[in-house]
Amino acid sequence: MQLYSNDGTQSEIREIRFNEEEVMRYCQIIGVEYKGYVPELFCAKLWPEFTLFQEFINEKIYLKETKVYQTNKLVTCTNYKAELRKKEVLKIKNFIKYTYTLKINKDNNNCIYIEQIFIKVNQI
Repeated sequence: MQLYSNDGTQSEIREIRFNEEEVMRYCQIIGVEYKGYVPELFCAKLWPEFTLFQEFINEKIYLKETKVYQTNKLVTCTNYKAELRKKEVLKIKNFIKYTYTLKINKDNNNCIYIEQIFIKVNQI
């Protein structure tokens, strides 16, 4: 008996730009000195901006895991290409496991890759 299914991948690409004032406020809130760079986890604010992630706006989901790989620092007031990918959807018994990746590039150079796993519990 199959206990899971995989719905496949989808992706969406957008041009993004980090606002310096927003990043400075974020740094102040988390107690980090602003040095002109965008903190890695500030990228979490981007997810709801993607149409691909809109299905979760009014849903209760749980963040289970985050992996961050940064090769180049992100800076404010610079244009980047961001790709959000729904990498995997697994339906397992009474919950659904979603794996999303966010890749941010500048001039075809990878800057940061974030993979997050979310869990949604189905109502029985």
